[in-house]
Amino acid sequence: MLSYFNSCNKHCKPIILLFILTFISSILLFSCEKKKPKSIQDKEALKKEMDKSSSEVKYSGTESLAKVIKDLKLFPEYKIDKYEYLDQDSLYKKINGAADGYVKNHGFVGCGYLELKHKLEDVPVILYVMDMGIGIHGYGIYSNERNINYHFVKIGTEGYFDKKGLTFWKNKYYVKIELQGKMDKEKSSALLTTLAGRIAKIIPDDQSILKVFENFPKEGRIERGDIFYMANYDASEHLNDVYEVKYKSSNKKALVFLSQNKNKNDAIDRVKKYIKELNLNGLKTIQPDKDIQGFIGTEPVEKYKITILQSGKNIAGIKGFSKDDHKKMAEAMIQILKIN
Repeated sequence: MLSYFNSCNKHCKPIILLFILTFISSILLFSCEKKKPKSIQDKEALKKEMDKSSSEVKYSGTESLAKVIKDLKLFPEYKIDKYEYLDQDSLYKKINGAADGYVKNHGFVGCGYLELKHKLEDVPVILYVMDMGIGIHGYGIYSNERNINYHFVKIGTEGYFDKKGLTFWKNKYYVKIELQGKMDKEKSSALLTTLAGRIAKIIPDDQSILKVFENFPKEGRIERGDIFYMANYDASEHLNDVYEVKYKSSNKKALVFLSQNKNKNDAIDRVKKYIKELNLNGLKTIQPDKDIQGFIGTEPVEKYKITILQSGKNIAGIKGFSKDDHKKMAEAMIQILKIN
């Protein structure tokens, strides 16, 4: 009996040990499957929150997005540290004289200002949602502030990356998102693109905003050389609501423009005052068509020809082209005046 026990003890030990190890491994494996690392749990919980949030976003478009942006549940992965609505008066208090450029030159109505912080990445983000009143004013500030060397992306109607972050425009809204901390370029690009895309998605589209630009001659146009000026075009207080298109030429200032005014008398008065400001050499009056009149002369410093035309409430200008191109562009602008 004793010899049998000793024999069993000798041969069973490895089996018992193997059983114990298998049992412990099973417990550990079950534990790992049941309880994931906190970082994974946080990411999965955040994803569920984001999915739920995206289905709950409702924006009618009747109220300014600048005023309601913080209440739309667009940023579940961010903590909103600060929200402030800036109207024209509060903008002047915040940025002093710099507000003139937004208010007087571009029609600024209000701005939703948010300071956000990502819940997982701990990255501060500043968001500006600017309401510019009407769609063409949204494009106006965007076209004036962009640089043709920026990295452009299809967000909203169009957007671009610069050193500070991502900017885009759609309809009457001009949106800037600035990253305040250091982050890997690829990661920061994805973060900004996701945030911007979410905002752009809820803004109503309007394909008619840039329709006037479609009438300008296509040949020789500089890419992204279409600019809208609400006021103070060419540093003149007499030209407002101006559509300008730049063209390729030996002179880098080759362009045409169309200004839309209140009525015919307003346009005639503005042309006279603008011509006086230009102080052209060899100034002559012209009438290329029975309903179109204007002036032609030479720019006093750079010596290129300038033609200014007026028909009804509209004013057109051609400047900076070679002699042959100037004539061709003047004929094209005459046709534009006829249809506008």
